[in-house]
Amino acid sequence: MKKIMIIFLSTAIVLSFTACKKAPNAQESTTQENDKAVISENIGMPSPLIDCNTMEEAEKLAGFTMSLPKNLPEGYSIKLIQAIKDKLIQVFYENGDDELLIRKAVGKEDISGDYNNYPENQSITINGVTVETKGSNGKVNVATWTDGDYSYSISFQPETTGVDTDVIKDMVENIH
Repeated sequence: MKKIMIIFLSTAIVLSFTACKKAPNAQESTTQENDKAVISENIGMPSPLIDCNTMEEAEKLAGFTMSLPKNLPEGYSIKLIQAIKDKLIQVFYENGDDELLIRKAVGKEDISGDYNNYPENQSITINGVTVETKGSNGKVNVATWTDGDYSYSISFQPETTGVDTDVIKDMVENIH
């Protein structure tokens, strides 16, 4: 008898919830679909990167300083400065559709974010620091190195032709 009563009550509860649910009108249905689209676009972890107005702001957030190269390839200017609290500073430069990214982070890992396979890979020494370069056709697209407790990277978009090794050497010498 108890089992029948439990089944009866469970069924009654489910039916009462179903009966109480209001059918959405056309406007509510569209709003719900739009809400679902927005929710599906925002699934995932939020980015820890914070946009900064100045290098000083980024340095304060990251907890360390970063000097930028004085001589950039012609036509590049700062587009965006970002930081992750106590971890990283990155500066995007642009030249039309081309981008250059310079990063400094706590640690000794490759922080370039460029995992493409390049046909030319070499190690060069600049001021006693070993710099790993990747590129093609005698040009460098990615340079990574560590110095003390920090990792650094310079990355040109893979679609660009890259730059000469001398340009990378000059840039690396000025990034600290």
